[in-house]
Amino acid sequence: MKTKLSIILLFVLNLTLQAQLTPWQAASLMGRGINIGNSFDAPNGETSWGNPLIVEENFDDYKAAGFTSIRIPITWDKRTATSSPYTINPDFLDRIEQVVDWALSRGFIVIINAHHEEWLKTNFNETNLARFDSIWAQVSRRFKDKSDHLLFEIINEPYPLALEKVNQLNAQILTTIRKTNPTRIIIFSGHMWSNIDELLAASIPNDTMLIGYYHSYDPYPFGLEGTGTFGSAADIKNIEDRFKKAINWSNEHNIPVILSEFGSTRKGEYNARMYHYATVVSLALQYQIPFFVWDDGGDFQIYLRSLRKWNEIKDIIIHTYPQSPTQLNIDNYADTLIILQWANRNPFNDSIIIERKVQTGDFVFYQKVGPNTTSFIDNNVNTKGNYYYYRLKTKINDSTYTYSYPVRLKNIKPVRSAYNNTPANVPGTLEAEKFDVGLNDDAYHDMDIENLGGAYRLGPGVDIYKNGSTYFVAHTAPGEWTEYTLNIQKFGKYKVNCFASSPEDESHFKIIFDNTDSLYFTVPKTDTITQFTIVSQEVVLNTGTHIMRVLFTDPKEIGLDKINFQFLTYVEKYNQEIITFSPNPFKDYIKITTPSTPAYISFYRLDGTLVKNYLLNSFNQVINTQSLYSGIYIVKIKTSSGIKTSKLIKY
Repeated sequence: MKTKLSIILLFVLNLTLQAQLTPWQAASLMGRGINIGNSFDAPNGETSWGNPLIVEENFDDYKAAGFTSIRIPITWDKRTATSSPYTINPDFLDRIEQVVDWALSRGFIVIINAHHEEWLKTNFNETNLARFDSIWAQVSRRFKDKSDHLLFEIINEPYPLALEKVNQLNAQILTTIRKTNPTRIIIFSGHMWSNIDELLAASIPNDTMLIGYYHSYDPYPFGLEGTGTFGSAADIKNIEDRFKKAINWSNEHNIPVILSEFGSTRKGEYNARMYHYATVVSLALQYQIPFFVWDDGGDFQIYLRSLRKWNEIKDIIIHTYPQSPTQLNIDNYADTLIILQWANRNPFNDSIIIERKVQTGDFVFYQKVGPNTTSFIDNNVNTKGNYYYYRLKTKINDSTYTYSYPVRLKNIKPVRSAYNNTPANVPGTLEAEKFDVGLNDDAYHDMDIENLGGAYRLGPGVDIYKNGSTYFVAHTAPGEWTEYTLNIQKFGKYKVNCFASSPEDESHFKIIFDNTDSLYFTVPKTDTITQFTIVSQEVVLNTGTHIMRVLFTDPKEIGLDKINFQFLTYVEKYNQEIITFSPNPFKDYIKITTPSTPAYISFYRLDGTLVKNYLLNSFNQVINTQSLYSGIYIVKIKTSSGIKTSKLIKY
């Protein structure tokens, strides 16, 4: 009978040992984990750091979201007596057990620890060590019969303890735990802030049921303080190098390693933060290291516990894979539109889904594009200061979608500026479609809000067309105009050559410099809108930055390809003969070109009677002569270089 009983006991023991979760099995089950931060680790009470009480339904949400493991940081100090036997408040221990049971009953791998124990970390003495030992003895006894899915983490980030003190602490607490939990998986790390180099430096306790952990909020200070940015090749290499160190240590010692905290504060720039989270997850999966994102309801919030809702970081943690689209870039396009660009890493997807949200709310389906697409232009946007958010989804198998991280852009009214922030150089050639950036009635005026040509710049209403490799402005109407910022490099006389077309009949437009000087152009009839002819005028231009407006004045359509400024000669090489009058004879208007301003012009009858005085404030000024009677006039112009007298005829 004794022999049979012994055999049965050995059989049961063998089954128990076989069923015991190994560290490697536990690590494989952890997968994608989350911290319930700033709750039990808050030293003065579960809700003292702003989070609501943890409720059972929270674990349903964690499960539904796709998390498979949960780390529950706990600070024991103020819940524990300060004199021997250092009894933990039984109500608090009951509360911890309640929450642990909620998590275990849903199949999670669960980690509990000793978190903000500053009393020990900053004052490591025999008394405090005895108190900490007692805490773990009580925790071990309370939880000794729990599932092997419950893991103990000895201490969190033991700064400022020296390495030898942490090694001592790890060995002592492990011994204490083993008295009641001989096969419980124990998690340990090194000193300071528990980064990977500190784990590598730590002594490995003499035990087979161990997992090493490290934390990473790198790069610093971006991760913890939000200053700087993230996304360079050096940033990504820095994170990958840490994973390489971790997996090499793990393989060398046959001990699993986990990344039990990571994240970046919401004080940082949004797009850089999203890229940071996705980079860490993607690399963790690549190197097969389980990870736990830090969620604290504050600057690292992911789960809005009071509302039981998630923000977009959750989908990064759950749906990022090494095949996810990456290197997302978002920017304005064609002044007011939004362009999204990315790199594909999934060669087997059949399409890419673009999701969008505006301001708040949830992402919704927006567009489906081809599997090799790497950019998308959104022309259904406004400039009212809304945030536009985008992310991508592709399938990696029949049932699994992989997501990109989201990016956003605040679409605001563009500041009036030169195209590409670069004024057109004169002498030189400017393309008609490269008018200044800005809204209607600011950088251009067009009768309709849509670019009917659908080419080059889709945001402005100016109608831009394409013929072969040539872009041109067309579909013009009287009163429409485009403006260009010029950088005039030489003070002198220029020939302005406009490459224009007029398929209906002869038509007209004018160019205005700085709202004063005007050039009038007549475009002869051309066979088609794409058959450009050159029409020219001459003008004196001063150096510096100037605004040029092309004003369409004719109801007949004009096509405008480009404008070339051909330098003729320096004004300084001219004497006062540079003064010109056009036309002569004149009728209601006359254009006067002068090398310097201000200039004063006086009209006299042939008998010497003064008829009219004019002040010229620009080098090319058109004056209204409708008040003058027909006849012959003697005109005197006084400039800084002297007085010129000419004879003009009004008909």
